[in-house]
Amino acid sequence: ATGSARNQMLVLERTDAANDYEWQIQGGSSSDLPYLSFVDNKGGAAAERMRIDASGNLGIGVSVPSANLHIRSASPVLKVSDSSASGAGPIIRLQREDTSIAADDRVGEIEFYSNDVSGASASPRASIGAYANDQYQRVGIQFRTAPFGSATPVERMQIDQDGNVLVGQATASSNYTGHGLYGS
Repeated sequence: ATGSARNQMLVLERTDAANDYEWQIQGGSSSDLPYLSFVDNKGGAAAERMRIDASGNLGIGVSVPSANLHIRSASPVLKVSDSSASGAGPIIRLQREDTSIAADDRVGEIEFYSNDVSGASASPRASIGAYANDQYQRVGIQFRTAPFGSATPVERMQIDQDGNVLVGQATASSNYTGHGLYGS
């Protein structure tokens, strides 16, 4: 281990005639907040690959993670693979931890966010969310998009707890109900 009292480092090194590789696990402080980082130092060009900050946020490709898991890359991909022989398939689960739910509570949501401020501020542009329709845990899926110039997505379509598809309205009068243009 090398470093000062405030910046400790474990270095794993491999050197041969053609290559000089160094992998570092660093613990230090950034603005007096501790962190743990993983650095790849191939041929003297150090590049931080991953960091765990003082609040437990994990950054991959980013040194200041702003969420529990923050991934930054030129073309990021999150891959979940099932290696079992049964072929059951992987699951991505958005789970709410509390034990009671009320009408309009969000159970989980996938958000499509843009930093482009033309027409609106950096904000979500669309989302697909599961929301409680009542206190009995009946949940519907809402599809939302933001109108041009708005930073707030609004509901455009819903599949309610009974399987009804609602387009542009809040309650169903049949299994499929809506208004506007429809195409196939």
